[in-house]
Amino acid sequence: MLNNQVFRTVRLPVGGEMHKQAGFASILLILFIGLALTTLVIGMVTSVRGLQGSSLTTHAQTQAQIKSAIGYQALSEFLGPLSAAQIATINNGTINGADTVATYTAVTTDCPAEAGGTKYFCYDIKAVSGGASSIVRATYASKTTGAGSFTGSIFAGGLRKDGSATLGGDQTIAVKGDKVVDNQNDAIPESALGGLTLDVFDPNVTFLKAEDLTADANYIFYKNGTCARNNLANISYIEGGVTKYKDITSQEPVACNDISSGISGGTGNWNISGSQTLPVGVLWFEGNVNITLSSAKAFVNTIIATGNIAVNLPNPTGNTDYFSYAPNHYYLLNPNNNRLTRVCGLNNSLVSLEPRPTQYCNADGTLKDMTTSPANIANILFLSNGYLSLDSAGGRNGAEVNYYGNMLSGSLAGGTGNSSGDFRGGGTVNVYGNLVVTGAVQTSLLGNLNLQLKRGTSGGNTVPSKKVMILSGLRYM
Repeated sequence: MLNNQVFRTVRLPVGGEMHKQAGFASILLILFIGLALTTLVIGMVTSVRGLQGSSLTTHAQTQAQIKSAIGYQALSEFLGPLSAAQIATINNGTINGADTVATYTAVTTDCPAEAGGTKYFCYDIKAVSGGASSIVRATYASKTTGAGSFTGSIFAGGLRKDGSATLGGDQTIAVKGDKVVDNQNDAIPESALGGLTLDVFDPNVTFLKAEDLTADANYIFYKNGTCARNNLANISYIEGGVTKYKDITSQEPVACNDISSGISGGTGNWNISGSQTLPVGVLWFEGNVNITLSSAKAFVNTIIATGNIAVNLPNPTGNTDYFSYAPNHYYLLNPNNNRLTRVCGLNNSLVSLEPRPTQYCNADGTLKDMTTSPANIANILFLSNGYLSLDSAGGRNGAEVNYYGNMLSGSLAGGTGNSSGDFRGGGTVNVYGNLVVTGAVQTSLLGNLNLQLKRGTSGGNTVPSKKVMILSGLRYM
């Protein structure tokens, strides 16, 4: 029953019947909304799962690419110090860290052919991570720079002889354009070259720079006034009041004035007195070097400079000849213990008189194989990136100047020629070894200069060469 109050609030449908479908419609509406929400939630969950999968795939691919890049770096470091012949035997391998980082396989069918003395090596470096893989193809170019072995003198910028100058000797020489020319730029017949034989000039030949040999030097002089020593055995030092000895295999700082009283200067301009006691070995200078020879004492050293080298005679010169030797040439001309002492710093009892250069001297006082690098650095007398100026004595008192060893420079000069390539004077310059002018400047023999290019001692024709391994190409496969 309905009480009066409730009855007053009840509204009966017209016609006396209630709409039975109204509640059902509401239920359907709620169901549709719920279904839509369910569908939305399921879609969002599916989308999130898809994004997670995509993220995992991207992460795996990124990790694979990182691993292949690490593999490339490791393979490059492995191949760097090897010769081309050694690299040619390496077909495949594994690069390991805590686990396998990558594998590498030599590629031959799609690798550039050898050209111009450059050999190419190609490797596919593959890494895998989480089902994803990455392959990098690296193409390496291996070439040797620095000539290495000389069969005679070279004039890369050409050679011109003035009518009054004299050129002769018994070498084979290579000259740009395959000819020596006169003042009119006409070829001088080989029969008029005083015994020299012309060879074909190779325009692709490469030459050493001073910077290539810094690590192979014994005493190093920097233009900022600091110095270092390297590649030396039997360095004495005091420890606990006892004299001990050590070897140096990397650059060790040393005061410049502790190396030799015969070397002075700084800020890129250095002076060497040939009359003073100089250290045994290879002297490397950043900047220019001026050397004054002494007729009373042979000059025996390898001098390397990033700038110019000028070799001067004292004034007056006296009537004696002057001699300069690369260390190996000094010994080869007259192999005896006294000369070996001058070259290696050891006396007859193999006791160290001064630090021994380890590039070319064995502990027992013998010389190493001078056809190998860096031992054959001892075949270099002078090497300069700039010009090499050789004093010819100008005919003073009939003195002759004699140079034994290989000399390499950007240009050749004498008198007032300097960097112009003019080699002038009035005396005789005898070169027993290879005179190599590496720059594009033509060498001009002027005045009454007499330049004689003579064969060096057998075994002294090689100089260090450097293998250069560079990346020629890198791409993802």
